Amino acid sequence: MLDVSWQEILVIAVVAVVVIGPKDLPVAIRTVAQWVKKAREMAGEFQRGVDEMVREADLSDVRKQVEQVATGVVDDIGKMADGAIEDVKKSVDPTGEIEKSLQAPETFSEPASLEPSGAPAPVETAALTEPPVDTAVPAPVEPSPAPDPAAPKPPAAA
Repeated sequence: MLDVSWQEILVIAVVAVVVIGPKDLPVAIRTVAQWVKKAREMAGEFQRGVDEMVREADLSDVRKQVEQVATGVVDDIGKMADGAIEDVKKSVDPTGEIEKSLQAPETFSEPASLEPSGAPAPVETAALTEPPVDTAVPAPVEPSPAPDPAAPKPPAAA
């Protein structure tokens, strides 16, 4: 830290004994030692703060790079997945007929009539708006249980 030779320390000690006096010298040395200790603590704290700032700066740079790489990888995977889906669609259904058959029809229309004339049957709008008739079969009625022969019989009326 400071380059102080033995000769300089000897000169400082002689001046301190002459100026301060031998009686107050231990108190002065103790006070100077406390100042040196505080100065070292402050220097160490400053060094730790600088080191922490450097680490945070490096970490933020690394974090940014990782986020950029991750974003690029996710985008690339998304593009690859879209391409793979399109390839599968083209190989399974090259003409698109299956996809068209699976889509819901946009409008409701009656199927063409199978009449020999070949003309389609007219669409009845009333039939489309009326609720459907319930053609469900009613549930069968269960028969009542047979009387128990061990049960007591009611008294006969006279």
